[in-house]
Amino acid sequence: MKSMRLVLLAILPVTSAIKQPWRPCPVSVCSICMLDRTICKTNESDPFPQKLDPNTQMIWIEYEGKRPLKLNASMLDRYTKLQALRLSGNINEIQELTFARATNLEHLEIENSKLTYLHQNCFGNKTNLKSLHLTQNSLMTKIPFEIFKNLPELKDLILAYSGFEISLGETIGEQFYHLTSLKKLNLVGLGDPESCKNISSRFFEPVSGLVQLNLSESAVLHGEQTLLMTMPKLNELYLNNLEPYKQCPSKVKVLLENLPSKMKYLHARSWRSEEHLTPECVIGNATFAGLMNLNHLNTLDFEYSDRMFGNVIRRDVFQYLHQVLQINVGWCRITEFEEGALTGFNLSRLQLQGNPIGPQAFWVSGRNQTMLRTGQLVLKNCMINCDEVFRYDISYIFQQFPMLDELDLSRNILFTLPKFTLSGTNFTSPVKLNLNLGQNALTELKEQDMHVLCQSFPNFDKLYVPRNYITTIELLCPSLKLFNADKNPLVKNRPTNFRAIKRLTQPRTLSLDDTELTDQPPDLFSSMKHLRILHLLGNNLTTLNPSQFSENAELRLLNLSKNNLVRFDSVMVTNMKRLESLFLRSNKITVFSKDFLKYVDKTKSLQNLRIDDNSFDCTCDHFYFQTWVNNSTQLHHADELKCLTPETLRGKPIISYHQPLFDCYLKWVAIGLAGLVGLILSALVIYRLRWYLAHLRYVALSVAERLREIKQQDQCKYDAMVIFNSKSDNDTNWVKKLMIELEGGDYPQPINLNNPDGRVSVCTFRKF
Repeated sequence: MKSMRLVLLAILPVTSAIKQPWRPCPVSVCSICMLDRTICKTNESDPFPQKLDPNTQMIWIEYEGKRPLKLNASMLDRYTKLQALRLSGNINEIQELTFARATNLEHLEIENSKLTYLHQNCFGNKTNLKSLHLTQNSLMTKIPFEIFKNLPELKDLILAYSGFEISLGETIGEQFYHLTSLKKLNLVGLGDPESCKNISSRFFEPVSGLVQLNLSESAVLHGEQTLLMTMPKLNELYLNNLEPYKQCPSKVKVLLENLPSKMKYLHARSWRSEEHLTPECVIGNATFAGLMNLNHLNTLDFEYSDRMFGNVIRRDVFQYLHQVLQINVGWCRITEFEEGALTGFNLSRLQLQGNPIGPQAFWVSGRNQTMLRTGQLVLKNCMINCDEVFRYDISYIFQQFPMLDELDLSRNILFTLPKFTLSGTNFTSPVKLNLNLGQNALTELKEQDMHVLCQSFPNFDKLYVPRNYITTIELLCPSLKLFNADKNPLVKNRPTNFRAIKRLTQPRTLSLDDTELTDQPPDLFSSMKHLRILHLLGNNLTTLNPSQFSENAELRLLNLSKNNLVRFDSVMVTNMKRLESLFLRSNKITVFSKDFLKYVDKTKSLQNLRIDDNSFDCTCDHFYFQTWVNNSTQLHHADELKCLTPETLRGKPIISYHQPLFDCYLKWVAIGLAGLVGLILSALVIYRLRWYLAHLRYVALSVAERLREIKQQDQCKYDAMVIFNSKSDNDTNWVKKLMIELEGGDYPQPINLNNPDGRVSVCTFRKF
């Protein structure tokens, strides 16, 4: 049976969660505790844990049990200080007075659930709820709008992709009658087209204070087109993917003519048509005529609206929109702009991505003049190549957009750098250019081309060239504050590339992810005194010089993840007093030294440490590391730290395993006790046999002495040797006298006699 997963964002608001102090979890409830959240796993017998800190302010429950969960008041009574609650999963019922005692609750989400019933009095008396999200509850066919009577402070209401029906008739709009404080309303995917054809123009009258309204994929606009006039404060409107305007986008004319005068942002994306639009349905100047009086209009976003303008943007389409600052007509299948179509605009951002305008005459001189204020021009995925026409005419971009400081030419077909020249004369601009050439077909940054580019933009600020095929970098502009060369095979010409990179002195951000680096000079970054962000992810680095980052005291983020590092010492980062994020995940590090852990604990600026997915040694010698992991306030994703050794702990999370007491302590105690017992027994045996051992010692010495004497004499032979170990003088006398006397004869037999004290008392021998 699947269990429920609970995520607790304890004590502080989400925006400051990263700075929360770590708090241990109740072992009976939670299996994993982390800095910014507590992950608890329970079963269906305890679907809403009752052993968490009663002061908990933010809880996220994802219930995956097969048995439907019916939420009731008893489950929340413990958490009187709860401010935010998110529920998802197999939750089908919210019972009466469930949130009645949660007087501090301000944010409630019930999403991706199987909710079928929401009691009209689930909130009890008036509460402080400010945000209510009921997203993707497809089984809920009716919302008891009576609940809004007890939500006078509600400001944000999301009813997106829910299955409830809007009741229509004379009382239209009364569903929201009590939501006088509502500022944001999301009705994405809401409503039945047939029912909405009779919708009243007063539908939104009860929520006249709305600032943001999302009607994307909704059927509300199948009927009355003037219903937005009742919201004079409406500032931002989303009309994405609307069925009524797909076949004939020009029908939006009436709606646009009746927009509130304070409208700033209009998003009308994905009005895709299956067939080619007839001329009368293509959006023209008449469609936008109603917008000319919207003096606050800032943004028009028509991205992914295929053919709604036809293939050509005519000269008069935007003639009433000169107050607009941002236009996005990306991926609209536009192939050409008529001459003067953008003349006179003061755009700050123009997005043309995904339109095949590269091979056309869009850049012909005089075609679009006096774009005086445009700062950002997005031309990615526009089929722009590096032929001579584009090389020549790119200078006109900056003549027509003199304030342009961001040019996005990514995802095109550029094989070489653009040349900003005109009749052999270098083009020069004072702007701090941000140039994006990512995902093209560049193979090298030649010194000659880069030199021209650096001269054209003396204040060149940012250069992006990721996902190309660059193997050689001969020169980089010294003024660069940001350089990104991710996913290029720079390793194929390392010395040349290293020389170019080392000449950079001003960068704040340097990114060399996935560039196949296996090593790097120890002084590669020494000239970058102001470097703040350094990415070296996804390379093949195995070791780092201890002084690799000694000159980069200003670093805020260092990313060395997905390399082959086997160790990382504190000396590499000791000088980084402002380091905020350190990423060392997915390496081959077995353990971190105590000095490194002390550095992490003492560095107040460090807030985000990632060391998961390494090969950690969890033997007893490194037990201190497990203790530190369980108490660190900077470590993120501690639940993903797992042991590689010893074999008995392989794959187990460090944060939850408990090293068997016998393995780390009793084993050595047992060995010590066994040794002590053995020592005592040996002492007793030695004491018991002390005379015998002493005699053996002296016998050995005597035999050795006699053997030395015999070795020096002629060949001789003992007829007998008597060795005894008796303390009795009688025994000695018996041997000396009786044995010799009993033998008789002309001479005594050669006898070697030793006293217990080891001294030779009788030693006669016979020479043959």
